[in-house]
Amino acid sequence: MKRPALWILFATMTAPLPAFTQNKVDTPPPTSPPLVAADPAGLPEGCERLDLYLLIGQSNMKGRGFMPAEAKNDPRILMMHLRDDHWYRARHPLHLTGDAKTFKGHDNAGVGPGLAFAEAVLAADPKAAIGLLPCAKGGSPIKLWGETGPLYLEAIRRTKIALSQGPAGKTRLRGVLWLQGEADAKPGSIETYPAALHDLVDRLRKDLGDPDLPFIASTIGEMKPDSPTSLKKRMNEILLDLPDQRPRTDCVDARDLKGHIGDGVHFDTASQEEIGRRYAKLFQDLQTKPSPSPEPTPAAGTWPIARLQSEIPAHRFEEGDEPIRSLIYAGEPVGGQATEVFAFYASPQTLGIAKEGEIFPGIVLIHGGGGTAFSDWVWLWAQRGYAAIAMDLGGRRPPTPTYDEKGAKIPDAAHDPTLRVRLEKGGLDQGHGQKFDCIGGPIDNDWPYHAVANVMKAHTLLRSFPGVDPERTAVTGISWGGYTTCLAASLDDRFKAAVPVYGCGFLHEGESVQKPSIDQLGDRRAAWIAAYDPSSHLGKGSVPMFWVNGTHDIHYPLDSHAKSAALPKGPRAFRIQPRMAHGHPPGWAPKEIGIYVDSILTGGVPLPEVGEMEVGGGTVSVPVQSKTKLTQAELHFTSAGGKRSEREWQMVPARIEEGKVIAERLPAEANTWLLTITDERGAMVTTAVGVR
Repeated sequence: MKRPALWILFATMTAPLPAFTQNKVDTPPPTSPPLVAADPAGLPEGCERLDLYLLIGQSNMKGRGFMPAEAKNDPRILMMHLRDDHWYRARHPLHLTGDAKTFKGHDNAGVGPGLAFAEAVLAADPKAAIGLLPCAKGGSPIKLWGETGPLYLEAIRRTKIALSQGPAGKTRLRGVLWLQGEADAKPGSIETYPAALHDLVDRLRKDLGDPDLPFIASTIGEMKPDSPTSLKKRMNEILLDLPDQRPRTDCVDARDLKGHIGDGVHFDTASQEEIGRRYAKLFQDLQTKPSPSPEPTPAAGTWPIARLQSEIPAHRFEEGDEPIRSLIYAGEPVGGQATEVFAFYASPQTLGIAKEGEIFPGIVLIHGGGGTAFSDWVWLWAQRGYAAIAMDLGGRRPPTPTYDEKGAKIPDAAHDPTLRVRLEKGGLDQGHGQKFDCIGGPIDNDWPYHAVANVMKAHTLLRSFPGVDPERTAVTGISWGGYTTCLAASLDDRFKAAVPVYGCGFLHEGESVQKPSIDQLGDRRAAWIAAYDPSSHLGKGSVPMFWVNGTHDIHYPLDSHAKSAALPKGPRAFRIQPRMAHGHPPGWAPKEIGIYVDSILTGGVPLPEVGEMEVGGGTVSVPVQSKTKLTQAELHFTSAGGKRSEREWQMVPARIEEGKVIAERLPAEANTWLLTITDERGAMVTTAVGVR
């Protein structure tokens, strides 16, 4: 039998304070005991079913409004008593903690929004009896509603009891109402609140067996101005954004309600009842909306870009305030099972070097084959003034960063890979089987799909963090990370700059060490190329790209690299270093990468701009525009045959003239060449590679 649907009301407890409508006093205790006992299994006359609603949050859901003189005892509206799980006719306070007969032991709970909500829903649907499940707790932060939080576990327990006690086949869990946020509207908590809220919605739906369970939040009160430790306006922006992040959700906008009990925090009775009616209106509106159609399974070579760009993945930061923070975020599912991705995050703020109110550009860092989330790399970019995120795309977590007595990071890029720990919900590994042999089966098994999707998720997450400018982000990756950078930059147009290091497309051609693995796919070879070789996607993008490689790279040979760089529609620049070593530290070491990204995201002085190379009669020339003084230029070439990685290259000096660089003595038999140009900063750029 399908489990009924249930509604959850969440409470808040810290509001602002302009207009005082009552004197500051404690909420008077309830009068006129006892509660009137009720049987949830027996439907009142005229009612055809029992609809359950879960009320969760903190003290504003619990309610602090003054209670009416006469208690309401509508036999069609029931409540489960907090103290004993027994059922009674609903009356204020719904969150009664005292004895059901005498009210002895009651705390300060008063009028909340729950009863007004129930009355409005009942008026629109008189054939449904209503069962309210009060579970709010004053002052509770959202972490107490986490997966193992005591308040969350108690709410699930009470809900399941209620579902078992109603009339068989006629009891439904209809929705959840959430009123909470004051306890988390402060630095140190608000940064992780969006992910925690989204995770709460997802978990409730999973644990209560209804993927379409309606969930309605409410803004917290703005009765008094914000302060450095009370960020109510920001919290309300997060709450109001919920419908854009999760289907079948909504948020009551109560920012206009200024009535409170005198403390500038807790809504008064009139405001609480209005919030309840607004909850009911949004609930009724959700009932008229069709359930979202399941997202079609992407075909190989396609990604759900709209979702990946719009939905902030559920995530959690691990405890501690280290300079480099460890976090886990939700990855793409594998075989219908949820997965998680480990990442390091750092910014000038986490390093303690930020200026007050400073906004940072962001960068996504993608490791190569056999790599991981490198904390050294994140540290490097945070020191440069960026908010940086680096994720592990093989389902593992690397060693925790360590620091010396002065707080400087101790380098650990060369750590033993066996120290990396497999995540309990880690996704695919990063072996050749997952990268190549996967093609032709379910997309769940395709590492390239997951790599790009989880990079885009990291980008969306990075853009959501406080202090990060979402309109100034870049991506760079090394080796297989450069490959993934090519794909991500082609598909995710939110990036403003991309720097693939080594990585490129056309892996199925020439001397690439990846070519044999692709050739072995047989009749699946063409499908892999069409789906996952960057050459099939680079022409879609227009993000400015800085192509970094070495002349002798065996993984991404120069001819494949040059063909790849010619495909994107946006601006391009090059740094082809003679005999550049292949690896992670060599791949993030070039200063030119930082200069290039700075020039686009922070207005830094750009690298020299190199035009199209011309060759004639042994003379090579190229126009160059530079805001810095050029100090050196060289022509590098090879006339040798054999494997590119084994050819000997030669160099002759070039001369720098006004607006151009000229080199002579290019042999007629030269088959590959380029010009290197260095400025007064020691920053080197090159022409595109010439091949004949």
